[in-house]
Amino acid sequence: MNLTDQLHDVSIRAMFFDKKAGEAVEAAGQLDDVLKSKLDKPVSLLKQGAENFKSVNTDGKLQHQARAVDTALTTQRSVLNNAIEHQSKNVQEVLNSGFEKLQSELTTFRTVQLKNEIKQIKASVTEAEIAASGLLERFENEYRIKIEKLFTGLKEQMDDINTANADPVGKQSKLKQKSK
Repeated sequence: MNLTDQLHDVSIRAMFFDKKAGEAVEAAGQLDDVLKSKLDKPVSLLKQGAENFKSVNTDGKLQHQARAVDTALTTQRSVLNNAIEHQSKNVQEVLNSGFEKLQSELTTFRTVQLKNEIKQIKASVTEAEIAASGLLERFENEYRIKIEKLFTGLKEQMDDINTANADPVGKQSKLKQKSK
């Protein structure tokens, strides 16, 4: 409730009190002189207070000032609402900007992390290639030559068998010599 409306309500009450004070003066006038003399001063003060209350609340200057205060308060409320709305937008923009920056930083972090993981995979593949190369070289040096010697020996024995089958007399003795 604005000040003008409050002043209007108080003015109505002031007029009511002034009316009741007037009725009290009339009622006091109907009393006997002894009682009237005892109530004269208090009733007069009551009437004076009610009149002052009424005159203050029905004063045009006071009502004008109340309207000015109401206007100023309404204007100030509007200014405050606009300031709150503006600052809320600023805060929202800052939060949005911060969120976007955070998303960008997370994307960059993920990209860097992915690149590092790819580098680690490449390094692991290179290490595996080197290890496999070493194993192949070891196989070549240790086993291939032995296997080739065994196959060469088998081939020679097969050749000897084939030759022995072709010339049974001369070659059998040669096979027996090798097996001994």
